[in-house]
Amino acid sequence: MDWYLLVNITIPLFAALVAGFAVTVFERRPKLLVWFLYSGAISLKNVDQPGRIHTHVVSLRNAGKKVATNVRVRHRYLPEFSIYPDVQYSIEDLPEGTKEIVIEAIVPDENLNISYLYPPDKFSNQIHAGIRYDGGYAKEINVVPTQSPKRWHTQVALILMVVGTGTFLYAAWEFIDFIGRLIVAR
Repeated sequence: MDWYLLVNITIPLFAALVAGFAVTVFERRPKLLVWFLYSGAISLKNVDQPGRIHTHVVSLRNAGKKVATNVRVRHRYLPEFSIYPDVQYSIEDLPEGTKEIVIEAIVPDENLNISYLYPPDKFSNQIHAGIRYDGGYAKEINVVPTQSPKRWHTQVALILMVVGTGTFLYAAWEFIDFIGRLIVAR
């Protein structure tokens, strides 16, 4: 086997992978995340017309490093809603009868909650039709309430990660040294 050729092919490929990873991690771009906080129903008893109303909240967050512009929250049916904290928005009617809430910009690390209130004949899955912005589509994430880990669990995990990283780097150095000795021996 020609080790010189193998090293000359492997090093540029490895460098390209590292560069691609670095661009993905450090590139300044918006990253819009969306999740449902809750969905529920409220029974109205002490009013003129007793009944039931449904409600849910959608949370938007720009987890990127650049402003998310022209955010469009599309709806098959647009019920009563409010956005917290207050932002400037507009509502656009689309040709097929749907509507969009258009938010001009969501800055990095900003959270917006859109609260909806609608009649009992509608459900949350009948309201939304996607969220997009100039950078693409919002990524929907599932939020599961969990208990925070104990502090000592986090510290042990950190120590194990440091030891594992050190072991990996040492093994990589030994492998590079071994390849170098093979090339010199030829």
